[in-house]
Amino acid sequence: MYDKDSEDKTITPLPRPDRYLLQASNNEYQALRAFLEKVSTYGELSPGCVVSSANHDIHVFYNNEKKRWVLTNHDVILERESIDDIAAEIIYAFKKKRTSDDIVNIAISVYTDKKNEKANSLHQELTQITDDAFNTILTQSPDINRTDVYGNTLLHVASMYGFTEKVTRLACRDDIHLNTINEGKFSALILAIMFGHTEVVQELLK
Repeated sequence: MYDKDSEDKTITPLPRPDRYLLQASNNEYQALRAFLEKVSTYGELSPGCVVSSANHDIHVFYNNEKKRWVLTNHDVILERESIDDIAAEIIYAFKKKRTSDDIVNIAISVYTDKKNEKANSLHQELTQITDDAFNTILTQSPDINRTDVYGNTLLHVASMYGFTEKVTRLACRDDIHLNTINEGKFSALILAIMFGHTEVVQELLK
């Protein structure tokens, strides 16, 4: 992914993305919907999203000219008009059965053409949406250790993608299971070590 205005696509990479943590399911995807809706209002930045779990990545962007969402998942390319439809496809990409109510724990990296005042505004608004959603999970979730179909908890994904502050808040809870092993046989600590997130490692070892 490169700056669309650059003359040499091989040496002008996009600025580093901003990254956000979310949890969603078929019945609980309001935060994901609000996130996508906000992204679509900043079309002049050409924002693109890489959505990741601990096992899988997909690419999602809003085509401002066609007024359509585009999702790329390996060799599959989907186009959807509505935010609800693209949110459903994002959730399904990280599940094994479309109609199941399995949760998905995901990190979303948002790329923009340039880092400017508009990009900073988008970052602030997306941060507010995801921070509010995270606070709701902490205060209202009946099971903070709930796993997705690949055995990943919210702590797994937060640790793998370097969300230090969120890992801190999760790790200090009395009901957190720090040593849960996912399908890949990795704990949150091992993922943090593998991906070089030193501060996360320190928090998990306290």
